[in-house]
Amino acid sequence: MAFNTGNPIGSTDARDLSDNAENFDTALGTTAATWVDRFGVTRDSFEGRLAKGSFYRVGTFAAGYTLTNMRQTLEYSGVEYSWAGSFPKVVSAGATPATSGGIGAGAWVDRNSDALRTDLAAITGADLIPTLQSVYCATGLDTTGVTNESSSIAALLAKYDVVKLPKTGSGFIRADITVPTGKTLLGSGRPVYDTVTATWSSDGTLVKGAVSVTNKHACTIGNIAIDSYDLGTNTIAGASSTTNNCYVKNVATRANNHNMLFEQNGSSAIGENGGNILVEDCIAYEGPNGFVSKMKGVTFLRCKAVGQTVQGFVVVSDNINGPGVFSRASDTTIEDCEAIDCNEPIRIYSRNYHDGVDSVKASSLTKIIRFNGGTPGGRHIRVGDFSASAIAGGYTRILNDDVIVDGGFFIGAPYSSIRFENANRPSITNCPIFGSNGSNVEGGDNVYELTVGDVQHVNSPAASGLDIKYKVVSNHTTAVDMTGKPTLIVFQNPSPLITVSAAAGLTSVFSHRCRFKIDDVYTICTFTGVTHFGKGTVFDAYYDGTSWVDLGEVIPQAEVLASQNSAAVVVNFGTRSKAYLAAQAGVSITSVTLANATNIPAGEIVHFRITNSNASPITIAGWAAGFIFADGITAPTALGAFKKVLLKLYSVGGGSFVVTSVQTYT
Repeated sequence: MAFNTGNPIGSTDARDLSDNAENFDTALGTTAATWVDRFGVTRDSFEGRLAKGSFYRVGTFAAGYTLTNMRQTLEYSGVEYSWAGSFPKVVSAGATPATSGGIGAGAWVDRNSDALRTDLAAITGADLIPTLQSVYCATGLDTTGVTNESSSIAALLAKYDVVKLPKTGSGFIRADITVPTGKTLLGSGRPVYDTVTATWSSDGTLVKGAVSVTNKHACTIGNIAIDSYDLGTNTIAGASSTTNNCYVKNVATRANNHNMLFEQNGSSAIGENGGNILVEDCIAYEGPNGFVSKMKGVTFLRCKAVGQTVQGFVVVSDNINGPGVFSRASDTTIEDCEAIDCNEPIRIYSRNYHDGVDSVKASSLTKIIRFNGGTPGGRHIRVGDFSASAIAGGYTRILNDDVIVDGGFFIGAPYSSIRFENANRPSITNCPIFGSNGSNVEGGDNVYELTVGDVQHVNSPAASGLDIKYKVVSNHTTAVDMTGKPTLIVFQNPSPLITVSAAAGLTSVFSHRCRFKIDDVYTICTFTGVTHFGKGTVFDAYYDGTSWVDLGEVIPQAEVLASQNSAAVVVNFGTRSKAYLAAQAGVSITSVTLANATNIPAGEIVHFRITNSNASPITIAGWAAGFIFADGITAPTALGAFKKVLLKLYSVGGGSFVVTSVQTYT
């Protein structure tokens, strides 16, 4: 420095300005690591700063250069090399790493890979590797619930195939999330909800908000807890006919509406669009409803409903969301599931809210396999609407097809354990059943072809006056109490032999038909005048107001075969094959007559079904005198497009039948 005045910083002395210019030139241009300012302080030069920072290129092997520190690099064939030996390092023009010291420890070092390691360690490091771009472990999200992270999570799901949310400890992430098509939302564990303290455990990931897969497909949600109770919304919902092929695994939910709702909401009454949903190892806590199926192919596997005030598992077909907007449950499976402290563990029903506008099709093929109903507030399984107020409530009740209960545990219901109403071809097998009012399986209006087999009935004795449909006799009585008009009696008497010589309790009853099953090796039934014994023996009998008439051993109930070669329909009782009448296209029915009707003994029940598979309605006229429509039952005179009508016929002998039920459905 020429002057070195020692004047303080801020000096405008021309001598200081001259010294500063000289020092600035030295600081930028020197190859030395340091320089001395006008106050005598040693400072890092530009070269020194670079040496302490990242690697930087100073030249190429082709041009040659003299290196002074390990942060300097020379380029050769697209790779940056730094020198790890002693300095200065002189590199002649045209040299290579191999000819000027070699590559390895204490020699030339490939710094491209070293820089890559630094870049990978950054928060955006996954972007550098295509195979890792599909998985992202989210960091930096607020787990105190103060900040709404909806937009942050949406951005991550838009970019990555799999987004894994962090553990939230005693906090939670506040977000409403839509999972895009083909994407996966994961948590870092599923917390447990304590229904007594109303708190979640601190293990795993808790999101407070709602999750949607509506209009999405091939989505996955797993290993997480989602709570929308305070919002009053559905927790997980896919409510459109384009929602399909979604997978929910190991998820806990809590809702003040539906915990999980999969609903068609489409224009097709058949319900062929959307669906194929698998919900596996999930828990629904509290709220009105737990797991809800309103579309095709929904499976609940090893799921648990806890504390639902209305129903734990729900299977529905309806048009509640408006005329022409259908949601139809078909092929629903509830397998190895259970309900704890739910009002109704399982509810299945079909409703038409817009009569004269829509034709809602019945829910079909609901499979309930190895279900544990717990101790419910009502019935374990309730099929159909059986309250008279249903019609006054603004909708029409519809049949539910093929409800299959295969295995399970149904103990301790305050009413009947299982009740069917508006049910077509329901069946129960392989399960213990107990209803505390003495009724196990109960049938109301419009129940067709109920099948009960291999069921262990452990009910208490029937109370007088109850309309009990199913009863077990195991008290060695010689006179069966038929009070309440049961339709199925099962004998399970232990040793010794007992002869049942009477079936009483039907005083002033004009007629009643019942099926009797001997499920032991000790019971002998003689009350009909015919002797029946042997485990597995099943026979039918009816009471004609005075005495019992034996109808013989059971054959499968038949559906009447009807010839349909013209507008004149003949209901032929000459054959007992399963069949139904399909109305001809555009041809209305002008007469319905009987043939071989005397083949059906008094007391037997058969079914007659007419199906209109056409887009136009048909008329029905000319019912023969042999059809006696009971009080309150009106003969059908028309059948709408794509509708079915099902008649239950009770034979009174002599070729005449009392029509006890007429059910029209889709």
